[in-house]
Amino acid sequence: MVGLRREGRLESVAPLAHRRLRAVTQVVALGHGPSDELRLPARDADGAAALAVVLGEALQTLPRPYRLKLRHLSPQESAVAAVVDALPHVVTALGDVSPRLRLGGDRELRGYVTRNHHQQTRRLHNRIRTAGLRLEVRQLADADDVQDVLPAIEATCRERDLALRGHSGLDDPAYARFFRNVIIAHARLGQVELTTLRLDGDLAAYVLCFRDGSTWRMWHTRVRPRWQKHGAGRLATDAAVQAALRDPECGEFDWMRGAEKYKFSLSDHVYRSADLYACSTAPIWWVSEAARQSRGRLRDLRDAHPSLSRRWQDAQRLLAKPYHLKHGYDPVFAQPTLRRYRLVGHDRVALPGRDGLPPAPSKNTGC
Repeated sequence: MVGLRREGRLESVAPLAHRRLRAVTQVVALGHGPSDELRLPARDADGAAALAVVLGEALQTLPRPYRLKLRHLSPQESAVAAVVDALPHVVTALGDVSPRLRLGGDRELRGYVTRNHHQQTRRLHNRIRTAGLRLEVRQLADADDVQDVLPAIEATCRERDLALRGHSGLDDPAYARFFRNVIIAHARLGQVELTTLRLDGDLAAYVLCFRDGSTWRMWHTRVRPRWQKHGAGRLATDAAVQAALRDPECGEFDWMRGAEKYKFSLSDHVYRSADLYACSTAPIWWVSEAARQSRGRLRDLRDAHPSLSRRWQDAQRLLAKPYHLKHGYDPVFAQPTLRRYRLVGHDRVALPGRDGLPPAPSKNTGC
């Protein structure tokens, strides 16, 4: 944990972790992988500049060479620009998009959807009634209620992931603990809003949001495959937005990162994050940048050709099978978890220009 304190008060912090992989020290943010946003909070510009200097010092204490990867940063944060100026061999790139919906004076869902969206929703309700199914939507915020439904949530998530990709992050015991603990901890703080949709008593879909001030941030949602034809996923997301509209304190619904179509159908603007990559030496930098840009071109090619996307998903499922048989989960596709990293520790009681710490460099020292 890289941070600065002055007179006992935390001024700025960068929550980081590291591990040694293939002779390179990998440095990432805490929660790398399952977390949708990263912040480098600082009380003021001086704190942000000092954090960048101390971060550079902390990286120098790690076994070299190192590679720093910070994804889903806010481009507006002053600490991001300060880190770019302070580190050698660094670049920022456009990150993932997060569709968002501003909630105004109209607190009914009909005012935020198109006529086509509204008609499709009515047809789905008619299909459920014609099938003789019992539809039940609940909004859960109590910690005990959320914890009671977690096993069904995990089962639904795993079933959907296996059908879509052939593997699930929840098959990794470390990620499963992270998933469960994050939800329970936030529920006990009164910061979870969980929308569940059941058909004939079976959990068909869910939408899990975190309260963040006046914003509801959608962190996780899944639909059980056998209920897709009844539009359980669409109805659950509609119900989650309607629940946010009933909250007088909610002014925005954030779908978080991902450019899925269902998110854009209930959004009116898009937020784009920034990613930051840095390396300690030029050779590692050249190799890392070449690999990153190649992956980006492959993703663009895949997205431009739907047939390639389908074949890539089929290949993922095929590659996952031997690992499922041997380990019970897929270590290749599982996201890096905190269990595999060590915390980066560095704490300075100083601010630039105040306590003897030199100011951050005014420009980058390498490329």
